Amino acid sequence: MPQGAAVVIKNYLQSLGSFIGALTVAKNEPVRSLHLDLKQILVEGFQVKNRKLAVTFVCRILKESQQSRVFNLRNPWMSTLLSILREMHNLSSINSPGQPNIPNSTEYLPEIDLLFKTLNVQNLAIIKPHGILENLQNPNSFLN
Repeated sequence: MPQGAAVVIKNYLQSLGSFIGALTVAKNEPVRSLHLDLKQILVEGFQVKNRKLAVTFVCRILKESQQSRVFNLRNPWMSTLLSILREMHNLSSINSPGQPNIPNSTEYLPEIDLLFKTLNVQNLAIIKPHGILENLQNPNSFLN
């Protein structure tokens, strides 16, 4: 994909994510997984190497939750999505021999960091990663 087209797609997803978030979570309305499964978007984006686009889209939707009374860090739907984003953040910073390195992680890390800053998450330890993405990378871990 040409560089110019990637920028246009990213800008489109940023605008679309903000628009969807403003129509839903900012007005205390959920994004139903029947219509748009954000967890699945993150997981599939992680698997097919479209992390940057998936993270950009989902983070823009979640940023709108700062205006919500319902969608905060204690909300189960939000905490699940933030947990997956936290796991992406953790996996991207691992460069040890036993763990796979995630290429191009610097492209989506600022988006995750900005979301956490927008939601006033000072300490990432309050968001516990569930291990969903790590299990996808290491399929044998299900057997142990």
